[in-house]
Amino acid sequence: MSTTTTGKQSPLYRLQSGYYGLFKTFWLWGLIGSTVLATAIAVVLLSLPNTFTFILSQVIPPIYGIIWSIGVWNAATNYTGPAIWAKLTKFYIVTVYVISFGLMLYYMMQPILTMK
Repeated sequence: MSTTTTGKQSPLYRLQSGYYGLFKTFWLWGLIGSTVLATAIAVVLLSLPNTFTFILSQVIPPIYGIIWSIGVWNAATNYTGPAIWAKLTKFYIVTVYVISFGLMLYYMMQPILTMK
């Protein structure tokens, strides 16, 4: 990817493509980016009517998380440092999604499992 075409792309596109590298994508966009997003959503939720709270609190964070996860995966694929960091990163992403999917299934099944 050339710098001229990259300059025209949005930061979120660059994020999901792994453009920022493994460290920046994982830590800056993951830890700091999600903290800033959560704080901004919390501040906005205090000033908005309830109709927008669902969209802000339940839709935007998962979309950001998916974009971030794809970006981390791509950054790990392109990582040229020690292979252990790329492998641990991909293991982390897979583990998070397996646990999240398992918890989602567990909570979706609760009404069925507790029926008498």
